[in-house]
Amino acid sequence: MTDWTVKRRVAVGRVSLAAASSAALVAAAFGVSTTKASGANGSENGKANAAAVAGDANAETAEKSGKTENWDAASEKASAVELFGDLNFERGFEIFNGPKKLGVLRLPFDGENGEAEKSGKPGKLGRGGETGENGDVAAQNLTMGPESLGGETGKNGVDGAAPTWKLAQHWSKFDLSRPETRTATATEARAATPGLAVARTKTPDGSVALRLEVAADAEYDAPRRADQNWLHLLLQRDFAPSERVSFADVESLVFTCDAQVLRSERLMSDEEFDPNLHATQASVYFAISNDDPESPDFRDFIWFGVSFFDDRWEIQTDYVAVDGDPKSIGTGKLIYRLGEQRTIDDILGGVNPFSKKPVRIEIDLAKYLGDALRAAKERGFLTETRVEQMKTAHFNFGWETPGTYRAALEIKNPRLVATLKKTVGDAK
Repeated sequence: MTDWTVKRRVAVGRVSLAAASSAALVAAAFGVSTTKASGANGSENGKANAAAVAGDANAETAEKSGKTENWDAASEKASAVELFGDLNFERGFEIFNGPKKLGVLRLPFDGENGEAEKSGKPGKLGRGGETGENGDVAAQNLTMGPESLGGETGKNGVDGAAPTWKLAQHWSKFDLSRPETRTATATEARAATPGLAVARTKTPDGSVALRLEVAADAEYDAPRRADQNWLHLLLQRDFAPSERVSFADVESLVFTCDAQVLRSERLMSDEEFDPNLHATQASVYFAISNDDPESPDFRDFIWFGVSFFDDRWEIQTDYVAVDGDPKSIGTGKLIYRLGEQRTIDDILGGVNPFSKKPVRIEIDLAKYLGDALRAAKERGFLTETRVEQMKTAHFNFGWETPGTYRAALEIKNPRLVATLKKTVGDAK
């Protein structure tokens, strides 16, 4: 696996930062073999790979049987299921910097009783009951380590359960699990370090929003150089094998989310600013894997993304390219990211996020996966894969800031809803 400490010597340019910087995001969880570069954390990454590939014995058995516990229930009564869980972020977040889990951050409102919203848990199909195990093989952004396998995390969550969500604060100098400041009122709970801040807020419509803020001037001592890594603050959700959605089982897999760029301020002069190196960018990404153990492409994957915001361009282009070189940086997997005006019209409700107005994101992944897979095959990726062998393994959305900026993004109502195909017994 690519060592996450290796310096990124590739110009940012007009490329996909979110996937390109995710060096071994799900490669570890899928057991993908890559060439590990030398670096300070090589040994640590080797151990992380071993833990990730070994995974959970029960999950591995389920994978080899060609079906999983959650999705074996497809013939039961439920026709749709929400997959993210904890839609109001009540259980808090596991905080990661690279492969290292720093701790858990919870943001209760003043007076909040701490009870988890039962309907917000991801449920087994047709049962609507318990959440899937969060401690199976879970992909971490950049890489994963033994820290991701559960442990005592659940003691910090609501009802003794581990947080469903993670926050990736890669390359930050600070630690959001130990914030310098914390405040809580009846409508807002906020934690901040000098470089990052996260807040839960109650909105006028009764929903709960998550605000992600970066202050890169506290993270960079000078404008970032080409040989320096860059700051991240990503909301992410990793799906254990028993939670993953098979595209063979669904009529649709719809991601919806309300989002708004609240702030984007460049703090570099025109002389300091280099558009090939400096930006603040937010994109939606899913890692979609071949989870068929009988396939030659088993555990291989592609990145599927939707352009949301990049301060350098009002409208971003489509982007189909390889995610770096696994010998140096990146996963070496295909990135397929939607852009252009048609993405604004078809997926973002006709509102350009560059305007800093509220945007409603809505996309059926099943509608676009065929095109993404064809693009992959044309470039030599997943050549032995069919759409029905693929499953959703990971999601992330948030900031990547390789320049000196202050920026804020609000996210609310994130949902990933799978609508099942009807079985013969269901047909009337």
